[in-house]
Amino acid sequence: MGNNYEITINDALYLDLFDDIEYKWLKETLNYEDKDDYCFTLEINELDCERVCFSIVEFSFDLKYLYQEWFGEKEFRDKRFKKTVQYRDGSPLSMKLASITDNDEDEEEEEEEEEEEEEEEEEEEEEEEDDKENKINK
Repeated sequence: MGNNYEITINDALYLDLFDDIEYKWLKETLNYEDKDDYCFTLEINELDCERVCFSIVEFSFDLKYLYQEWFGEKEFRDKRFKKTVQYRDGSPLSMKLASITDNDEDEEEEEEEEEEEEEEEEEEEEEEEDDKENKINK
C-alpha cells in the first residue's frame, strides 16, 4: 500500500493520469469550472526498477461517475483506476511528484505546529486562571 495525496485535476492532467481512460468515466470529473478546486485522492506506490537512474510508480485513484439503472434514480459511484509509469530521475515528472509529496508533508507539519500552539495557549489560559484564583483566595 502506498502513500495517499490530495491532488487537483490540473495536477492529474500534468501527470497524464487520464490519457488511457474513456471519456464516459471522466465527464463528471472534468466538468468542473475551476479545475484547481476539485481534489481527489491519489495513491502513489513506488515499485522496484532494475534500470539505473529510472523509477517506476503506480498511481491508483477513484473517480466518481453517474450511474443509473433503466428508470431508477441516478447515483454517484466510484471506479478505481491504476496507471504504471516509468520515468527518468530528474525529469519534469519526477520534479512534479516531488512537489506533490513535499506539499503534503508540509501541510502535515503545519497542522502539527498549529496543534502545538493551541495546546500552549490552553496551558497559558489555565495558568492565568489559576493565578487569578490564587489572588482571590489570598
